[in-house]
Amino acid sequence: MNKRVLKPGKLKLGATIGLVSPAAPLAGLVRHRLDGCVTFLEKSGFKVRIGRHASSVTGYVSASAEDRAWDINEFFRSPEIDAIVCLIGGYHYNHVLPHLDLELIRSNPKIFIGYSDATVVQMALWSALHMVTFSGPAGLTQFAEYPAPLPYTLEYFQKATASNVPVGSVAASSEYTDEFLNWFGKEDQTRARKLKANRGYVTLREGQCSGRLLGGCLSSMLHLRGTKFWPDFNGALLCESTDIVSNRFLRKITAGAAVFTEQVILHPESKIETITLPHNNQLVAESSTLIEEPEPESLFVRFNYRRDLDTSTDSVNVAEYLKAAYVQLDREAIVLIRSLAQSEIDNATIN
Repeated sequence: MNKRVLKPGKLKLGATIGLVSPAAPLAGLVRHRLDGCVTFLEKSGFKVRIGRHASSVTGYVSASAEDRAWDINEFFRSPEIDAIVCLIGGYHYNHVLPHLDLELIRSNPKIFIGYSDATVVQMALWSALHMVTFSGPAGLTQFAEYPAPLPYTLEYFQKATASNVPVGSVAASSEYTDEFLNWFGKEDQTRARKLKANRGYVTLREGQCSGRLLGGCLSSMLHLRGTKFWPDFNGALLCESTDIVSNRFLRKITAGAAVFTEQVILHPESKIETITLPHNNQLVAESSTLIEEPEPESLFVRFNYRRDLDTSTDSVNVAEYLKAAYVQLDREAIVLIRSLAQSEIDNATIN
């Protein structure tokens, strides 16, 4: 903890911000989010450069590990770039670590900002270089929020990156949103997400302490465990977040020779929604399962599907395979519901 700390210079109006995608390929899959980020930053008085591989799509990542790292290295190398903003997270940030030019970065410290899986690179830069990075808004999420980023986000982004004055006390946001609007169907462009009142901070144990603030997404940080990039937390304050959302998860569906990943959103005792996450030319499919109670002790389950795809290829009818996969999953769901009901589990919540 006694090493010299590398601090980047503050962000000024007219500065150039570089956008990178060190893992997930969403910038190429939902281009309107990338366009929205660029438009907002330019209207705010910044110049923007998009990394050479930032909008590429290579399976489940934007590009090869070498190419993703090249974008980061190039922006640290370029004297025209003042700050680097991660467009999105993704589970494969650790791929780029062996390809980062740490001596180049040491000689050119700059603002590096992101959250969630960006923690992997941020903690690696701290461990290797003691360089300060920023846990803050990402390009496709906060900076592309429709119709504009939330004022709280912008207030603390400016305080943390554009001022020589310490941020000081961080007030809790008065409101937040966790509403999901489908990016792939551009539902996110139809209206602003609904906001909820925030109850504020919850103190688990009162007291005072001091130290360097280290941390981020805990599950992502664990990618560094056992490597030379694992941080030294002695004398530090651990700032911890998780990427687990209680009512959402990802699952894979096998449809013939194809494998599709979809997000499942649970609305307890009400509805289940799913949407595939397209990669390359993968189809888009959605489903909703409505759980109704027409009379006491009686459940009615309604399944609805929608898909956008060609009817078939020469070798396989993907629509039929996908339909069969959904039917099988739905039958298994009905069996589970009946089993829970028959076992008379007290206070069971069927999701």
